[in-house]
Amino acid sequence: MALVMHINTFDFDLPQELIAQSAIKTRDESNLMVVSSSTESITHTQFKSIGDFLDSNCVLVLNNSKVFNARLIGEKYTSAQIEIFLTEQLTETSWKCLIKPLKRVSAGDIILFSNKLRGKIITKDTFSTISFEFSGNFFDIIDEIGLPPLPPYIKADDPKTFQESYQTTYAKHPGSIAAPTAGLHFTTPLINSLKAASIPIEMITLHVGYGTFQPIRVEKITDHEIHKERYYIDPQTASRLTKYKKEGKKIVSVGTTTTRTLETAFQPDNTLLSGSHSSDLFIYPGYKFKFVDAMITNFHLPKSSLFMLVCAFGGIDLLQQAYAQAIKNKYRFYSLGDAMLLI
Repeated sequence: MALVMHINTFDFDLPQELIAQSAIKTRDESNLMVVSSSTESITHTQFKSIGDFLDSNCVLVLNNSKVFNARLIGEKYTSAQIEIFLTEQLTETSWKCLIKPLKRVSAGDIILFSNKLRGKIITKDTFSTISFEFSGNFFDIIDEIGLPPLPPYIKADDPKTFQESYQTTYAKHPGSIAAPTAGLHFTTPLINSLKAASIPIEMITLHVGYGTFQPIRVEKITDHEIHKERYYIDPQTASRLTKYKKEGKKIVSVGTTTTRTLETAFQPDNTLLSGSHSSDLFIYPGYKFKFVDAMITNFHLPKSSLFMLVCAFGGIDLLQQAYAQAIKNKYRFYSLGDAMLLI
């Protein structure tokens, strides 16, 4: 009989002040906790020392998705101000979105955002649909006029300043409404030093969607559904990663997004599926990892799907011990917080 896991299994007391509100000045000087599931050991250091725990038999895989300015402020022709939060791209011109205030719009309404961008409400619901008309590159336009998608717990005085710290140094392809935060700790010099140590670094793309903000509201975690997120793996990258894995190299995924992408793309013939696809893989204890051998991740919130994923990798008891040490040592939690290497 399958074990039924209750949401409270993944609960712990997290002091509110440990949820990081801003990034530290130098990215790679964040704390790093190294947790070994084989020896059940826990080591404390700084992220810039991560190379001490990797060697040329490791392959780092990073998510190069770029956070875009998903919050748009526009006006109806009545001058009523409307906020649109873009959550999922459906076509070249249409998106799923959240609308605030929803009661002020109707299907068919036109929202003017700038002289280069306007939208038409197609459907009105919890997640509405909007179709855009624009001249030029859509992402360039909204980078100019939009606001960054602040996580709900962040109270930034200046969203534009926050935007710089909420982007990885290697971000390339716009499409995420939340940063792949494990990658925020990497500086360009650190990446170059890892390459110089003959550690291959590969890039995949998963666009982080609205599901990353959504709490789990069911008691049995198997009743929870993860929102689909789009990902892309270049054919050459998939081929190299498949080759590395067959050679016995250790695949080190940077972030839960990268982990879910690689595990979703893994095929029964031990290859990786390349191209554009989507993932709704929900990883929780009991899951058997097929491709990922080690993981770099941030410290996650209680009862979150992300905490369940790391518990699946390292074991519930060991991760509860690690998180207790993190709280005792005042590690910074969540998107702008400190990092963990799980091996």
